[in-house]
Amino acid sequence: MVSTVKSCWNMNLSAKLNASTLFGAPLVSGTYPSKVRVQRATRSTNEDKYETSYETTPKPKPRVKPGSFFALAKRNFSTEASEIGKAFVRVFDKSGPERAPQCFGFTLSNEAIMQYEKENPPPGAEDTPYSIQVLYDVVLFFVDRLFVDRAIERFWFLETVARTPYFSYSTMLYIYEVLGWWRRSSELRKVHFAEEWNEYHHLLIMESMGGDRVWIDRFFAQHSAVAYYFALVILWLISPTLAYNFSELIEAHAVDTYLQFVEQNEALLKTIPAPRVAREYYEGDDMYLFDEFMTEREPGSRRVKVETLYDVFQTIAEDEGEHVKTMAACQDEKTPFKNPAFINAFTALFASAAVINASSSQIMEAIEPILDSGAFADIADAAMELGEFLNVELIVDSILSLLMF
Repeated sequence: MVSTVKSCWNMNLSAKLNASTLFGAPLVSGTYPSKVRVQRATRSTNEDKYETSYETTPKPKPRVKPGSFFALAKRNFSTEASEIGKAFVRVFDKSGPERAPQCFGFTLSNEAIMQYEKENPPPGAEDTPYSIQVLYDVVLFFVDRLFVDRAIERFWFLETVARTPYFSYSTMLYIYEVLGWWRRSSELRKVHFAEEWNEYHHLLIMESMGGDRVWIDRFFAQHSAVAYYFALVILWLISPTLAYNFSELIEAHAVDTYLQFVEQNEALLKTIPAPRVAREYYEGDDMYLFDEFMTEREPGSRRVKVETLYDVFQTIAEDEGEHVKTMAACQDEKTPFKNPAFINAFTALFASAAVINASSSQIMEAIEPILDSGAFADIADAAMELGEFLNVELIVDSILSLLMF
């Protein structure tokens, strides 16, 4: 089976996604691996340039440096333009060998995922406001239909988007700190960085299996991530608890999706070796960031060994479960935004105001004849007299006093 998988990778993957990446050659990540290799080779042949003059504190060696926004945009557009052409050709030309990740033969049922979620609802699901639930359902509606029978591509999309909340949260925490509003968030920013680092390695694992091979998947994932970033920033401005609650839903869905995938493909997954990037991350010497994102565990209490893809996906599912716990822990139990009834009422009020504002002109046109009639004036006078008789002001004050108590 291993030789069959190697053959599949050798025949079908591009230079970026090849069999050596999966089965143990030095890992090279990024959109332009050839340039990365050249820079790394240049660095290794000029090692003396980076030797430190300090005996006690070694200077870190320079990493590959990013280019300017315009240079990277130009290079990306030219690369993606050629990929668009190739994708267009593949629509009409189905000939040629099957390429990764389809050649692995994985399956994933949307119906089974939905059933699994019904049978295993996440903790605190009843605390989710209707507005957040509707937004979550809309997102999953499109994801389910975009990635039918394409499990690895779906996972790559989810992991691309799953990193986004931690960028949004770190941005807002920085704004709070630099304005002097809230300076007790350094530890939380560290946790969010560790969470993003974990999701980043999930992403690399999916890339090593060809999850980002199709242009349209990259287009949707990258642009969805940018939109998601700003949406969460806005949601955070309203309430950080709402933002964390939405992320909790997404992470819980990831747990269910990975577990269902493992259940459907258990036998096949156990025959395929783990990618090198997975072994380096989960079995490396430096596990500080791995421990840091698991806020509900003691450091060093969780260590895993990944030998097959079954181990990898089972471990990723457990990682996502840890993210769910962290997102739940970040929510403020004292804020009214934690109360779904409050959010539902607020949402209904806002929606009603929007509808009334949109249709105010039609309403005024409808009641204008009544306002102009003499009958309306008689009704208004009678209402004023009744108000004086009942002392409405005293009644209102009494009600407000009771509510404040």
